[in-house]
Amino acid sequence: MKHLDAVDWPAVVAAAPRWDGLPLEARRAFLGLRRAPNNARTLGPWRGMLKDARLVQALAPDRVAVAADAFPLFDALRALRKARPFGPAPRSEDLMLAYVREHFARDDYQLLRNGRPGDYSHAAAPDLADAASSAEWAGDLLTAGTPDAVDAWEKRRGGAVRGFRLNTPARVDAVQRLVRGLLEAGTPLPLSHLPALLPSVPLGEVAHALHTALGYLLVLGAVREADLQPVFGLWPPAAEWLSRPQAAAPQAAAPVETVDAWEGAFAMDDMVAVLVAASSEPVRLRGDDVGVFARTRNALGKRLTLVPLWAAEWLDLAHPADAYDQDDPYEIHDPPDDAARTEMMNAVRVDTAAAMLSAYGLAKVKGRRGENLSLVPTPAGTHWLGMGDRERLQALLDMLRASRQRSPGDWTSSQEGPPFFPVSTGWMSVHGGVDLRNALCRALLSMPTAPAEAGELLRFLARGDNPVRSFGGMSTVERREGGWIYLLRGFLLHRLAPLGGLRFARTADSKVCVGLTSAGRYLLGGADELEYGTGPIQGEVVVQPNFEVVFLAPSAQAEARIGRYAERIGSGVGTLFRITRPAVLAAVEAGATAERVLGDLASAISRPLPANVARQVRDWVQATRRVRIGSAVLVDCPDAETAVRVHAAGGKQVERLTDTVLRLTGGSTSDLNAMLKKLRASGIFREP
Repeated sequence: MKHLDAVDWPAVVAAAPRWDGLPLEARRAFLGLRRAPNNARTLGPWRGMLKDARLVQALAPDRVAVAADAFPLFDALRALRKARPFGPAPRSEDLMLAYVREHFARDDYQLLRNGRPGDYSHAAAPDLADAASSAEWAGDLLTAGTPDAVDAWEKRRGGAVRGFRLNTPARVDAVQRLVRGLLEAGTPLPLSHLPALLPSVPLGEVAHALHTALGYLLVLGAVREADLQPVFGLWPPAAEWLSRPQAAAPQAAAPVETVDAWEGAFAMDDMVAVLVAASSEPVRLRGDDVGVFARTRNALGKRLTLVPLWAAEWLDLAHPADAYDQDDPYEIHDPPDDAARTEMMNAVRVDTAAAMLSAYGLAKVKGRRGENLSLVPTPAGTHWLGMGDRERLQALLDMLRASRQRSPGDWTSSQEGPPFFPVSTGWMSVHGGVDLRNALCRALLSMPTAPAEAGELLRFLARGDNPVRSFGGMSTVERREGGWIYLLRGFLLHRLAPLGGLRFARTADSKVCVGLTSAGRYLLGGADELEYGTGPIQGEVVVQPNFEVVFLAPSAQAEARIGRYAERIGSGVGTLFRITRPAVLAAVEAGATAERVLGDLASAISRPLPANVARQVRDWVQATRRVRIGSAVLVDCPDAETAVRVHAAGGKQVERLTDTVLRLTGGSTSDLNAMLKKLRASGIFREP
């Protein structure tokens, strides 16, 4: 250490009670002295008190100096005052870096960081500050229960080279007890309080333990500006981490507090809405980001199942109104109302659905990037639309289950279909055989079925068996836990929730609670059979003879089914949809039958479908027809005699439409070239 190594710490600890007996202004006067002789007037009225405390001595009637046995305390206080790790922003990484640079020399950086000397680099001090700010830095010593473990810890920090040795059981015990005592205190303690943490330890050994703890960055020291007390403690964020209570499984949300509940594979319903539209005509895409054009996106957004805003905010689909406040005082931004936020959310959902259709191979993008891009169904997508809800969802989940991806960074050119992980993070690549997918599935399968508070649940899951190892940016236990939470939360938000894997609830105090559904267990490999849409739809829904659909209570499942064959005209409760011919015909074009339309409508309502509505829907469907439309090559002859010659030359390759017009039955380029060759041989040539 630069300054604190030269301090006589036994003398500092012995002088602490004398410092405690001084008022603040006397302390300030003492710290204002120089090591050289000072003018006595510098101390003002505190000269006598400081002399009685044996902190200063008189050299002449008008000259004073720091007392000889007070120099260790004076030097320690002046050095500790140069850095403030317990300042107003104790979580700032800059404070730890400033402390390291102030109290440690370049030679210390590499030794403390990895136990061996090395060439200095500009990153050496930040690397040391980063490592020392982790709870593992002190925590590993506190849990070292054998001399070999202590020796290994010490070697990793260059103890033998730097002269700090935990070479006796008594020294090890004193340092561990000191660190543990400061940890249990929960706040930095004044110097004079430290001997009380080691009641059976001689004062000199307390001082040596403090010196060792400071030298190993186990304990930080500073002068508290409010009272100029020298205080010592652990780095506050690390102390909080080490003091955390044992993780407990969160309790299920109390039913009496649940004010709303919602669940559903809304992403699958979004994909159905977009694919039905693409079956009627290609959905045009923007050339810059391959998103759906605004007019089409807004029209499709009105057909989507409504996701409650309180759930959408947690899912990062919609942000609370106060999130739109701007820092720029020169711009005025009115926070959007619920309707505007819902519109923004639906725009995101339409673009996401279009991307998912491509990723799952149910649609493809036609055209070239930057011009005439559009989304059209694939044969697999057309087949998928003809399935029932459970079969559709199972098809999506099976593609994810079949993915060979084992970690977020495990991307290969042979990857087919959608990736299992919804995030891509290179710093979580598999190293040493770590299988993050299995670990994630094990953790999430331990989720309760009944909804529990989402934040508490994530923290509980993250503090279990964390598979994220020390590689890449995961050098500290805090970052490894943060990375694991990021991965768990990302899977909840972007895999389980959109595909019906989570059950949501909201408590009276607006906390979002989540629980695992059958679909979630199936995706995670915890079940071999998928249960979805088998139970009765909750909520009372009525179809009136005028084709309007009235919701007497909210029901996301009913909205999803009815929305495929109706146009939305409201939200929440009341008249939400109107069954219309264009909506029904769009579904029929995508492959729906009259039985499917009437069956879905009947399953979503609580009363029988009015006879006139059922009859009209059936008539609409039965009146539809399918025709083949394609391009053809026509041969226009100047007279009937030429037409006879062309027909004779072409044989079965041509079909006569009129006396002078024939059609080439094969429309490919090779068919046309073969026909032209036959005509040339017969002396019949194509007009230029």
